[in-house]
Amino acid sequence: MKDINLVIVLKTKMAQGINLAGIGYGTRLALGLASKRNMIPHVSVTNMNSVDPEALYDAGIRVVCSDVDNTWTAPKEALVHHVLEDQFENFKCVFGYKGMILVSNSAGTIDDKGYTRAEELEQTLGLRVLRHGKGDGRWKKPANLKRLWSMFQSYSGDQMAMLGDRILTDVVWGNRLDMLTIHSALLTEEGDNPTAAKIRKKEFPQMVELYRKGVRAPYHPANVDGICTENLLEEELKRHTFK
Repeated sequence: MKDINLVIVLKTKMAQGINLAGIGYGTRLALGLASKRNMIPHVSVTNMNSVDPEALYDAGIRVVCSDVDNTWTAPKEALVHHVLEDQFENFKCVFGYKGMILVSNSAGTIDDKGYTRAEELEQTLGLRVLRHGKGDGRWKKPANLKRLWSMFQSYSGDQMAMLGDRILTDVVWGNRLDMLTIHSALLTEEGDNPTAAKIRKKEFPQMVELYRKGVRAPYHPANVDGICTENLLEEELKRHTFK
């Protein structure tokens, strides 16, 4: 786990700009001052087709927060990837416009000048993109984004899920906010940032290593059988191999 901090620092050099929260949390992890449980998702899947939105709703989830790039779209694209088009509509049908929100570390942040990327995604995907409020400043996932809670005041983490492909931002963020966390493997290498690709190859083995050592995600009441058709962590545990 010695390279956790290196992973975070490298991430800040990418197009998403400086991630102060990522640097801080990565440093705390490396120093043993932060819980490694937050690096473990409740479920890890190949892609969002392995998630049952109706089962999530039945388990008590009422709000779905989601990353964008390599979760629903190819990197830097504004349309849902073709393999997920039907599933994206399934999620929207179950949770509705008010029950889903896109939380990106690029679109809707201070790096998104005039929120042009956020507006483009809202038009093409038909969902809201979280604008990181003035009180959030430069903070990004895994920081606690105040604007999110102002939009969902009547909900608690027990009723919310976070979907995303990045462990040290999406998964850690969701777990820190007591959400159900569902991690997606790489959707496509098309358009992926070379640095991001290298970082991603480090993240998954680190996560699996912790899982093999018995580290598990924090308890969540919606983490029940049937919400997903697979769990890559369990499969990796059985094979005792790393990807």
